[in-house]
Amino acid sequence: MRRPAAVLLSLMLVLAACGPSAAPPPPSQANAVTPFVIVTLPPEVMPTNTPAPAFDVGPYRGMWQIDFRFQFDGGEVIQQTRFVGGVPVEVLDDATFSGQGSLITSVRHEGCTAAVADDGEIRVTLTGEIRPGETGLEMVFDLRPDDPERVEHYRLQCPDFSEPLEFERQTLWPALEALDIQPFVLPLTPGASFQSTDDVSAATGGTLQGTLTAEIRLRR
Repeated sequence: MRRPAAVLLSLMLVLAACGPSAAPPPPSQANAVTPFVIVTLPPEVMPTNTPAPAFDVGPYRGMWQIDFRFQFDGGEVIQQTRFVGGVPVEVLDDATFSGQGSLITSVRHEGCTAAVADDGEIRVTLTGEIRPGETGLEMVFDLRPDDPERVEHYRLQCPDFSEPLEFERQTLWPALEALDIQPFVLPLTPGASFQSTDDVSAATGGTLQGTLTAEIRLRR
């Protein structure tokens, strides 16, 4: 009677041994594989040196003075309007130069009292460079207003006026742009000068009247 019980016990042990094994424990956080990203950095940009001019700038380095005189004659309202001033500029090792200055406005009308209704000062900036020319080195430059939107204000009182005539307009810069005389060119010699006289009536399509005489002189 005891033999069947022993056989049953042996059979239960065999079935237990053949059962599914327990699942392995999950990997610990310490053993987890961390993903990585490859980052490609752009190549470092190396500064480029400005090429040296093909001539010796040494004798010309330092401060210079460029003087301007722009005169309108035969204006539609005021007979004569002038813009006079100067700009100190510094020539650098790379043969460039720049500076800031101002032009002062004045007016004249025969038999009447003409005046500038504001301070009459126009701030300007000059930039340019030295280049070889046909007969030697030249200064090539542009003159620009610091405030391109600025307008000029004028007052004119004549004996037959019941009250002064006041008006505003832009004069110099529209004329220079219409005449297309910039950039200016001067020989790189102290005392060098440039002069031109042009009809602004035709150049501006009648917006401005008269002629413009431009005089530029270089000093050191």
